[in-house]
Amino acid sequence: MDIKKLAIRILIVGVALLAAAVVWCGSSFSGDGYSTGDIFTCLYSNTQMCKQHALAYGTSYSPALFWIGVAVTVVGGLLKASLKQKSGNPSGEG
Repeated sequence: MDIKKLAIRILIVGVALLAAAVVWCGSSFSGDGYSTGDIFTCLYSNTQMCKQHALAYGTSYSPALFWIGVAVTVVGGLLKASLKQKSGNPSGEG
């Protein structure tokens, strides 16, 4: 497999994981009287408020999915950037 295609696929998987985390978190906490800021906080952290909500409503959202998505996206981005530097073409073509 071409490394460039692999880098792009890794990036796509990372972005998909991030999107899934946003949807999962939003669906877990929406409609329960939480502000957008509260929901955003629970997207990336596990504060006491998030834990209390999980106990009260039985939601199973975990910020681990978000952080895995961040890590996969960063790895894909770094791989793609390193390929650009190796080719000497800043546009990434070639």
